[in-house]
Amino acid sequence: MPEKKQTVPFSGTKEQEEALLEVIAGLKDEPGALMPILQKAQDIYGYLPMEVQKMISDGTGIPLEKIYGVVTFYSQFSLSPKGKYRISVCLGTACYVKGSGDIYNALMEKLGYTYNQAHNLLYSGGLQIITTQDPALQAIVDEEVNNPEN
Repeated sequence: MPEKKQTVPFSGTKEQEEALLEVIAGLKDEPGALMPILQKAQDIYGYLPMEVQKMISDGTGIPLEKIYGVVTFYSQFSLSPKGKYRISVCLGTACYVKGSGDIYNALMEKLGYTYNQAHNLLYSGGLQIITTQDPALQAIVDEEVNNPEN
């Protein structure tokens, strides 16, 4: 039986709504306004629940289904709030063959989450792998990435 998806109740504030309405008013007549409005809305709320998408639709006249289509197409947008802590485990092929899948599974077991629960409740955000073919250049990249002062 499929696992029931947990949803988080929307709890936007009046200040957030006013900020969003101000953004919409300032951008709605610009060509291509939807993306910047969605980006600002996510900055304001931290994610784009249906209630926020509805406010954008009402304020711009853009059909809700079009807004939802854009939000679900681009990975930069989130339909649920991000978790308190960011956990990143590289699951690319090179990482996976080195055992990252086992690390991920052990982490989920330790936290007591199934894969679907983790996907719905935790923000993993993915991990960008920065690598080059040049060993000297890679040493410079590694130093930049791994130096805590950067």
